[in-house]
Amino acid sequence: MKSNFILEKLLVRIGDTAVEVGINNLLRIRYYEDITRASVNVEITISDSQDGRMSEVFGMESVYLQFSDNKTNNSTRTQLNLIVYEVKNREIIDGKQMKVTLCCCNPDITNSAGILVSQQYEDTNITDIVRSLLSKALKTQIPLAYSDKSNNNITFLTNYWNPIQIIQWLSDKAIYSKKSGKSATAGFLFFQNKEGYNWRAMDSLVVQDPLYELSTGVDLSEQEREEGRKIEITNFLSKETSNVLQGLNYGSYSSRVTVFDVGTQKVQDFDFNGYNLYNNIPRLNQSTLPDSYSNMEKKPSRIMTKVINSKLFNAGEYTKDIPKILSQSSFRNKMFFNKQVEAEFIGDHTINVGDVVLVQNYVGPQRTLDPVNSGKYIVGKILREYTTTEDSMRTRLTLYNDSPGTGQDTVNPISSLLQ
Repeated sequence: MKSNFILEKLLVRIGDTAVEVGINNLLRIRYYEDITRASVNVEITISDSQDGRMSEVFGMESVYLQFSDNKTNNSTRTQLNLIVYEVKNREIIDGKQMKVTLCCCNPDITNSAGILVSQQYEDTNITDIVRSLLSKALKTQIPLAYSDKSNNNITFLTNYWNPIQIIQWLSDKAIYSKKSGKSATAGFLFFQNKEGYNWRAMDSLVVQDPLYELSTGVDLSEQEREEGRKIEITNFLSKETSNVLQGLNYGSYSSRVTVFDVGTQKVQDFDFNGYNLYNNIPRLNQSTLPDSYSNMEKKPSRIMTKVINSKLFNAGEYTKDIPKILSQSSFRNKMFFNKQVEAEFIGDHTINVGDVVLVQNYVGPQRTLDPVNSGKYIVGKILREYTTTEDSMRTRLTLYNDSPGTGQDTVNPISSLLQ
C-alpha cells in the first residue's frame, strides 16, 4: 500500500544556515489543529547522530515544513512557517546526540507576546477590529482564510494587551450578523488550520453542510476512496458529554443576573433559561433536549451580579438586549462543546478543523445505524501523526456535537447532501 505521507521539505534555520532534514532523519511528526487555539502546533522528532547540528537548537529558530499525502491535489498539501518554542527529549549517547524533539508554533504567537496595544476603538465593527489587529498590529503573513461578519459595533480602549489576547477577549462579545430575534447569541472562535486563520461564529459553523461522511464497518469502493468524501474510520470512541453539575454551578442552563449598567445608570434583573432557548438557536442536529432538562426551567441554579457598560455596544439592533445576549452566549458555548467523540483513520489530509462531518455509526450483528451517536459533528481537534515504524500518517479527529443524534430516519447520507 502506498504511504499517505510525503515529506516535501523540512528546513531548520541554525544561525545563518538553513539545515535541511531528509526523510531518513525524520522519526516522527505530530501535527495539531485545535478550534480553541490561535496556532497550529507541530512536534518534530529528528535523528541527529551524524553531524549533531540539532544540538545548536535552543529555541526561537525558524522552521519550514511542507508535506502532503499521495494525492496530486494541492488541497492536501500542508505548508507551514513555524518557530521553535521548546526543545525536549534530547538523547546524547557516547557524546553524540541521537535524537531531539522540536516543539513549534506559528511565529505570530511569539511575536504577539512583544506587541502591547494601547488604542481607542470608537464605534467599530468587531470583525473589522479583528482584521485590523491581524494586518496592522500583528502584521501577520498568515492569510485570514475565512471570517464571519459581526453584527455589533464596540467602543473600548485596549489595556496594553497583545493582539491575540484582544481577539480572544472580543470573541464572546461578537454577535453573528445573520442572526436575529430571541436566539441572537454572542460567540465567535478564532483558530488556525492549514488554510490559515479563521474567525468564525458558532452559529455559522453549525449550519454548514457536511463535507465528509465518516462510517464504521463499511467497505468503500476504489472510486469512493479516490474521491475522499467517504472515509472509513477504524476507531469510534464516545469520550464524554458536558459536565451538567459544572454547568449548573456556572449558571449555564438557568440563571438570574442582576446587572448594573454604567452606561444607562440602571439596575435590571435578567432571567435566563437554556431549556427555552435551545429550540431557537441553530444546531447541528434538529433534535429535542431530553425531558430531564425541563427541570432546569423551574429555578435558577445561580444568581449573579454583573457590571457592564452597554454604551460600549453602541450600534446594531441588539444594543438594548446586550446583557441578555451575553448571558445566552455562556449557554451557546456550553452546548457547542456538549458531546465529544474521537474517530481515527489513515487516509487523505483534506479534513480541517472547523469542518462539519456526518458520522454514520453502525452497531450490532445486523449493522444497524446507531441513532444516538450518528449525526453531524464539528471537527474540533485534529492530530496527524507520522512515525517511521508505521510509514504512514494516522489522523485522529476530536468531534463535537451540540445536540443529540438525529436518529435513523432523519440522517441523510452525504451523497444526497452533496447533490
